[in-house]
Amino acid sequence: MNTTHAKAIKGMSIANIVLAALGIFGCLIACAGLGVGGYAVTGSGYVYTDDGIVVTTGDVAGILGFLGIFVFLGVICFIFVLVAGIMGVRGSNKPEKLKSVMVWNIVGAVASFFTGGLVTLVLCIVVAVFANKDKKLYAMASPYAAPVCNAPTYGAPA
Repeated sequence: MNTTHAKAIKGMSIANIVLAALGIFGCLIACAGLGVGGYAVTGSGYVYTDDGIVVTTGDVAGILGFLGIFVFLGVICFIFVLVAGIMGVRGSNKPEKLKSVMVWNIVGAVASFFTGGLVTLVLCIVVAVFANKDKKLYAMASPYAAPVCNAPTYGAPA
């Protein structure tokens, strides 16, 4: 009976990679939109609203710059989720890499919390829990249970 979660870790990590790539792409589109919006208001010194309120282009540029900072932080957080997904795919069936998989998915979960990505948050938490369970499973296994190499052994190791 296979009690490891290697396939689940790998599958959810692939989902994290896809969602992080889509998030980065969305942030890049948002950056382009902010750039177009900034260019649109630079032609005149004032922007008039329907209520007759006059807003200077400096105010609009400040707001767009502030939003640009949030978009940049979103890209950084999605990069953490992307790295967590890559680490999960590469280390899902390697017992020595399960600790790094767990740590990177905790970092990815925190980053997902800051970006508001609930799906990636849940995926990162579940991958971290599965990696921790597998790490404990491999730690509890005796050295006689897992073969070290494919060569035949003659007697118990010393």
